[in-house]
Amino acid sequence: MNSTVSPRKKSRSSKAGNKRAVVGLNAGRLGRRAVKVRRRGGRSRPVVPVSRRDDSTVFEWPEVLLPWLIAECACQEVSTFLGVDLPPRYADWLTRKAEACYQKNRHFRRLMWSRGNAPREWLRAFMRHWIAALLGTERFDLLACLPTSFDLGQPLPPGTHPRINRRSSCPLPDPRPWRPELVLAHHRWRWLAE
Repeated sequence: MNSTVSPRKKSRSSKAGNKRAVVGLNAGRLGRRAVKVRRRGGRSRPVVPVSRRDDSTVFEWPEVLLPWLIAECACQEVSTFLGVDLPPRYADWLTRKAEACYQKNRHFRRLMWSRGNAPREWLRAFMRHWIAALLGTERFDLLACLPTSFDLGQPLPPGTHPRINRRSSCPLPDPRPWRPELVLAHHRWRWLAE
């Protein structure tokens, strides 16, 4: 049987499980970009690959997510665990980081549009990871008091805990002052100064 394939639609085998992925072009709405249809569990869902985003495009957060509130909760979690008040700029920096990731990263946007409570938990995990990065840049003495699982987004145990070095058997580093210029000079956080 000889079947002809239309120039607009082609089918090919995917690498996983020999499933078929239909690729077609919709010249009216998408221009030259391809629309892939993925089939999972009998349902098909169109996925539009984004090559570059136009600078005028602004993506809207889901209404149920409030990044500034989750940032404040993450900062409060660390403050309670360490018995130290984090500066209010940390919540602002975390909110700006979440906004930047949401605008620039398609995978991050997909996580934030998941079902149920998963987006809130993902955002909390990301914020915990970012707090650990900020503390590692500005206050390594406080980062040494946090468990290493916190860097991976795991929650801290409730309550105030003694300040001991939870990262190695060495003594706790000397306390350091808060110096935001260290964060703003670091290559990963330099964009916060703009």
